Amino acid sequence: MALNLDHLRAFLVVVEEGSINRAAARLLRAQPAVGRQIRLLEESLGTPLLERSSSGVQPTNAGEQLIAHARRIFRNVAEAEAAMARVATEPAGDLIVAIPTSLADQLGPVLFGAMRDRHPRVRLTLLEGDSHAITRWMAGNEADIGVLPEGSSDTSLHAIECG
Repeated sequence: MALNLDHLRAFLVVVEEGSINRAAARLLRAQPAVGRQIRLLEESLGTPLLERSSSGVQPTNAGEQLIAHARRIFRNVAEAEAAMARVATEPAGDLIVAIPTSLADQLGPVLFGAMRDRHPRVRLTLLEGDSHAITRWMAGNEADIGVLPEGSSDTSLHAIECG
């Protein structure tokens, strides 16, 4: 038994509309197609989900139970889609920043706090050292960003002055 989400969605719309005809209009499908989806869902689950009458449809006891599960499933699907959309747009991964030992006590907590608040999916690592160590870490790709004092003259590094 495998649940088909399209059949499950049709079931929920039929229940909400109280009619396969109105559900078909809302789903922009032909009425026989929606009726077939409901029959396939019932066959898959091995139980009737709707009581059909001339005045419309009503969920059976099994149908009532499925409604709660189906709504939870679609909430979870929506949450998963939103999470995946965030993954695609939010920065994530490892960031290694090399800073002078003299600034570590002042700058370290500020950097960690800002990264945690603004970019919770980024794992920050700080390397502390003197200018020579920072230059070596940057040149060896052991650090992604290096904070160096003014006047550092290594031309192999791309420098941006921070004011």
